[in-house]
Amino acid sequence: MKERVYSTALSTKEIANELFLLLKRKKKRISVAESCTGGLLSDALVSVPGISEVFPGGFVTYSDEMKADVLSVSKKTLQSHTAVSPEVSRQMALLTKQKANVDIALSTTGYAGPDGGTKDRPVGTVYISCAINDIVVTRSFLFDGEREAIRRKAVRNALLLAIDALSGDFD
Repeated sequence: MKERVYSTALSTKEIANELFLLLKRKKKRISVAESCTGGLLSDALVSVPGISEVFPGGFVTYSDEMKADVLSVSKKTLQSHTAVSPEVSRQMALLTKQKANVDIALSTTGYAGPDGGTKDRPVGTVYISCAINDIVVTRSFLFDGEREAIRRKAVRNALLLAIDALSGDFD
């Protein structure tokens, strides 16, 4: 998938509005599964008037137990790869798409800090997945900054990933 270059002058609210207009025009619905963003992605979406036309809701699954019990993420995958992994992010997106019965689903999982992280996956590591049609794309990021900055960057990049998916920019 080629990555688009967006103006950094666009606010997250403007990006969410662009996503809403694209979803509406294409007659698609979206849902989300959030871990490290803890509802911030859903908040960005519901800040757009009329979003209920395309966003029935989402899931905040912060703990491994919630990921397994609510989304049905494989306990084996959680144990072998940890919750902060591309494998779990991918499952979260796929399962959300199925459970919410939507056309596109996003997931976020990562270490927002200040604690957590490992040598291989330090604080700021975030995996964002997008499931659309039969395709799932997972992007990995290493964001700098403090907890809230990392969470905001994750939300912004998740919204942009959904726009790319709906624009047909998945390879």
